[in-house]
Amino acid sequence: MATQTLRCWAGQHGELSDSPGDVLDAALFTVVNSASRLYRLCDLGSTVFHDWGGVHTDFHEFFASTRSGSL
Repeated sequence: MATQTLRCWAGQHGELSDSPGDVLDAALFTVVNSASRLYRLCDLGSTVFHDWGGVHTDFHEFFASTRSGSL
């Protein structure tokens, strides 16, 4: 579910070129796919937005952990 959510978000404005797609595969999806546990954090509301938090229409936050600790 997380991989599908993140891929849809990343490609929402069109297919990614090789470079950004490769970076997502290496940095993000490697962590997501190797996690022992993956939690999707709930919407904390607009009061905790970063200054740029409202720039994107979608925001997804996950916490990945392994048996030895967080990734």
